[in-house]
Amino acid sequence: SATPILTGGYELTMTLPNTLAYEEGICNLPMWASFSSLESNISFKHLGALLKIDFTNLPKDYTSIIITANKAIAGVFTTYISNEEPVLSLKENGSKSVTINFDAISEEDNDRLFYLPLPVGTYGSINVSISDGENTISIADWKDCTIERKKVYRASLTYRELSGDVTSEIITQTLS
Repeated sequence: SATPILTGGYELTMTLPNTLAYEEGICNLPMWASFSSLESNISFKHLGALLKIDFTNLPKDYTSIIITANKAIAGVFTTYISNEEPVLSLKENGSKSVTINFDAISEEDNDRLFYLPLPVGTYGSINVSISDGENTISIADWKDCTIERKKVYRASLTYRELSGDVTSEIITQTLS
């Protein structure tokens, strides 16, 4: 989860980890709250975006999902909360990959819902892979993504194994 540290003035520093343990329904978004006194209303503000991945039919024995981008999505980030619309910017120790580890699944319980905070910006690519510790399979690859503050980006992914004897999975097209 993101760990905020107020470093003086209006700079807020938080670490987005590159390894997370899967917890069902847990979504650790980087946020900050503004208030004038403990008796007043508190207004929480998002500092980035959220990638929500609804993954169905995960293969047995796979225990991690890996999200990789062409720029840092984990590391030490900072923002200036005096700005009206604060956003996180990389400060140091950036990682282009985040791994979410989970317990091995059973054939009856092979669906997972993953949440990952993303810093705002334009990404040339964002890739989603799964791993069993030895083998890694790329599931999705998105190109030229603009990630905006306060937005939720949803992806529904399904692992399907294709074999040569399942012709219903093959689409025929005539070339001209």
